Amino acid sequence: MRTIVGILCGFVTAQTFCRIFSASLPSMTITISQTRRAVTDQLKMDCSTRASCCNTLSTRHTYPVTMHIDREVLHFIGSYGALCVLCCAVALIDLRHGIIPNWLNLAIAALGLANVVVTEGTTAAFTAMASAVLVGAVFWLLQRLYFVLRHVDGLGLGDVKFLAAATTWVGATEVPTLLLIAALAALAVAGGLQLAGHEMKRQTSIPFGPFLALGLLLTSALQSWLALI
Repeated sequence: MRTIVGILCGFVTAQTFCRIFSASLPSMTITISQTRRAVTDQLKMDCSTRASCCNTLSTRHTYPVTMHIDREVLHFIGSYGALCVLCCAVALIDLRHGIIPNWLNLAIAALGLANVVVTEGTTAAFTAMASAVLVGAVFWLLQRLYFVLRHVDGLGLGDVKFLAAATTWVGATEVPTLLLIAALAALAVAGGLQLAGHEMKRQTSIPFGPFLALGLLLTSALQSWLALI
């Protein structure tokens, strides 16, 4: 009997709960649907806001792409190109006539001093000028001493003046490097001429100006390359 009463009570309770739940279901459905609509509307607003922000950012940060060339690079190209022209003129004239004109040496020195003024300032230009005079005086004394001892000109006066002018480009400390490059190039050419059948004697003279010009160009290029590292 108690079991039946318990079952009946449970049934009544379950039925009552079902009625209450069914009565509240429409309102829950409406609430859920309203919540879904609100969330959907909010998402749409967020997407539209993000899209407008992206369009604004893309509009603000869109700039024309332009190539920027450093002034130092342009200056190096211009000055080194002019030096190449002058050195080629030195090489051709010395090969044909056996001299290096004074105006070419003056042009190389003037261009070197102008380069120093632009890159380092006026004070450095005066220092470069003093170094050029010192180098020229030292090699003139060596040239005179060699002539006194051997009665042969080891270097011509044009070569001495060229070394003084080259000092304005590479500095006094790099003149040995310039001379080393020039001497090695001259030895290589002399060896090549010997192998080609040309008789090379101690009295055989080879114009040294082209090799000095090559040494100046390579030393100056090497200095610029090391400065970029």
